[in-house]
Amino acid sequence: MELLSTVDLALVAAVGGMMVIGGRTSVGVVVAFLQYVLNFFRPIQTVAQLWTMAQSALAAAERVFELLDMEPTVKDAPDAVEVEQVKGRITFDRVSFGYEQEVRVLCDVSFEASPAR
Repeated sequence: MELLSTVDLALVAAVGGMMVIGGRTSVGVVVAFLQYVLNFFRPIQTVAQLWTMAQSALAAAERVFELLDMEPTVKDAPDAVEVEQVKGRITFDRVSFGYEQEVRVLCDVSFEASPAR
């Protein structure tokens, strides 16, 4: 659509320029026709852009639904017991951690995790 509107604008400008040089029309008429061409193609370009966005959204939605439809690879053991209520807490006291020995991500972190009430 962009190419077609650009070609049309160039065609109107070229033909209108030749007509102005030949004295058969005025510059105002050529400018008016250029505006007519722009106003004609603007809604068409908007619809084309909306169509492109809709296609992108549908493709993204398809990928999301594929992920949602996947079977989980990690499953509960057959003899797993469902925990009704968690009792207790976990305390981390001056914990340090790093993916590499020399580079620490956590250094002397302390916190306590209690179950929600």
